[in-house]
Amino acid sequence: ETEIDRLLTNYFKHNQILTRRDLQQVCTFTQTTAIRHLKRLKEEKKLQNINTRQSPVYVPMPGYYGKPEVEDNVK
Repeated sequence: ETEIDRLLTNYFKHNQILTRRDLQQVCTFTQTTAIRHLKRLKEEKKLQNINTRQSPVYVPMPGYYGKPEVEDNVK
């Protein structure tokens, strides 16, 4: 799991969103394995689906994969 976290931290340095297919490519997973890990990462509150269940698109939750814990919008 820490290897997956490391790969996703690196992925999100260059990308804002993640799909199941992206996770498959980044981690060299099968479709079934990618789905299982996405489910776990959502349950652990590390990823959030910002689209529909039928066409999910994931973003990191605050505090994970390089996203700050608190968004600092104050200029």
